[in-house]
Amino acid sequence: MGRIVVILLALVAVVGCADEAPDATPEGALSELLEALEESRYDDRRLADVYALLDEASRRELSDRATRAEALGRTGLEPWDMIAIGRHHLAFEPTRYEAQVEGERGVVVAHGRGGRRAEVPVVHEAEGWRVVLFAGEPAPEPDADPAEDGEAETVTP
Repeated sequence: MGRIVVILLALVAVVGCADEAPDATPEGALSELLEALEESRYDDRRLADVYALLDEASRRELSDRATRAEALGRTGLEPWDMIAIGRHHLAFEPTRYEAQVEGERGVVVAHGRGGRRAEVPVVHEAEGWRVVLFAGEPAPEPDADPAEDGEAETVTP
């Protein structure tokens, strides 16, 4: 009888230790998105996986872009088709990820060789952690010149 209990406990422990979803952590969500993005160069179906790992606002923006493209004559477009195939590549290969989270928002710092790094905004949504593609930056003042105040211009994808 004692042996059966031990076997059952071991079985429960193995089942309970199932791998967690990649988007259970900010680092996992970014890593999975980058992997899908890289694989989409050879398999455009992976763009749907990239799309699924984006935050709701980014998915909505891509959906709006697909709708506008269809209004201009393109047909049969999915929102993830707005992620340009072959137009993306990693500037460097991340060797580790470090999340800085405050509440439901955060930044994942991707570190690479030679001190290279990139900061990627993330947000926790109902489905898990999601990568923010279109970070809503405030529009500059109409008369403001970014060169005057010594700040570098920010370019978003």
